[in-house]
Amino acid sequence: MEPVPTPIGGDLDDVRRALRNPAVAQALAQRLLSGSAAAELAHLVLAALIAGILFHVVPVSYLAAWGAAVVAAVAGRTWWRLRALRGDYSAPRIQRGIRDWVALSGTVWGLGAWWVSAHAPFALIALVLVVLAGMVAGALVTLMPDRSAFLILTGLLLVPPAIGILATSTDHDHVSAAILIVVFGGFEAIVHQRAHRTLVEHVLTKVRAVRQHQELQESLGRVKLLSGLLPICAGCKKIRDAEGVWYEVEVYVRERSEAEFSHGLCPDCVERYSS
Repeated sequence: MEPVPTPIGGDLDDVRRALRNPAVAQALAQRLLSGSAAAELAHLVLAALIAGILFHVVPVSYLAAWGAAVVAAVAGRTWWRLRALRGDYSAPRIQRGIRDWVALSGTVWGLGAWWVSAHAPFALIALVLVVLAGMVAGALVTLMPDRSAFLILTGLLLVPPAIGILATSTDHDHVSAAILIVVFGGFEAIVHQRAHRTLVEHVLTKVRAVRQHQELQESLGRVKLLSGLLPICAGCKKIRDAEGVWYEVEVYVRERSEAEFSHGLCPDCVERYSS
């Protein structure tokens, strides 16, 4: 029987050990899939918002290409998610798939933000950064089950625009903006680490509860109870079953319960037989 996982202790090694539990890994993978639908919708809404912000500043052809790339990435991720839901994928396969599609989406958004940060007015760049920050904040929830996927998305979303801003100018405002991006990304990574740990512990607790419930049911299934009136002979003390067959007490009880007998003599019998 698979051992019951123990609660998470005080270091990251305990989290890694919990993640190696197949039941915990599968539960987290299913949460990844369930959160993907919200992320896919959010990407489409935010792409439309970005297009509205940059419509009069950035060439329409560029916005169209960027938007098409975002839509294609979202469509591919949705197609893969539906296949995963129907195909009963394993936890490692779900994690790899989510990370691949997150990397593709992050690359599309990051490259677009990099181009905008190098060509758009600084005030509009700030609005784009607000949108990207909202995506990172949303990923705290949708990618909470997978630490690596969150870090991949955060890096791909925030690093390219920071580089684009510094490539445009190194004055106080641009440097400050790049520093804020890095600080924000680091802070979100810390928050995600704590949220991820809490989620793993929650899932681990549920897995332990299910396992203990199963063990209890298995134990109860092995327990046999004797109840009701037992017809017993007043002379030889044999017991009659429902079919009218008489059994020795030891045989009757042993066959209908988990009890075993060890024979000995009580003090009265010791005195009787020794006299």
